[in-house]
Amino acid sequence: ARVLMRQQKFDEAAMEYDALAAQSENEFLMQQGEAGQLEAWRELGILAEKQKAWEKELEANAQNPKLIGRLARLYERIGQREKAIQLYEHRRTTEPDNIDHLRSLATLYTAAKQTEQAIATLNTLLEKDKNRARVYQKELLDIYLAVDLKDEAIAAAKAIVGLAPSDPEARLHLAQVYDET
Repeated sequence: ARVLMRQQKFDEAAMEYDALAAQSENEFLMQQGEAGQLEAWRELGILAEKQKAWEKELEANAQNPKLIGRLARLYERIGQREKAIQLYEHRRTTEPDNIDHLRSLATLYTAAKQTEQAIATLNTLLEKDKNRARVYQKELLDIYLAVDLKDEAIAAAKAIVGLAPSDPEARLHLAQVYDET
């Protein structure tokens, strides 16, 4: 599909990306397919038409989690952050344990400068997804530093060190936080 895009064979590339986006075995490949679809549709001049079709389909079937997620990712990728947040929040209420949607929501909240919501969502992720705790703590650290919450920043930096005590980068973050506060 990427080769077809480079060759400017957008119709053929869109078909390949459609197949990737339609599969449900691998979330990463599905999202790559969706991203490719959007780019191919943009090049073909039919992105707005596809967006309207999905919105109409969602009106008819408002509880379809796959469609909600797909449209939320579309909004996210084309810069309609508020619409994406609304759909991800809806998905959070219907699928509270879906970590992928919580991650997307945390990213959107952070980008939209919705600090309280970003912090709350990242704390929820810390509880639900221990494997990525260090990543979430680093994101919290960045938010705390950005809004000048010094005590919280120190606590987040200490938590990062606690998760990886022998990691020099973790200790560097803590030292930098102490230096900045």
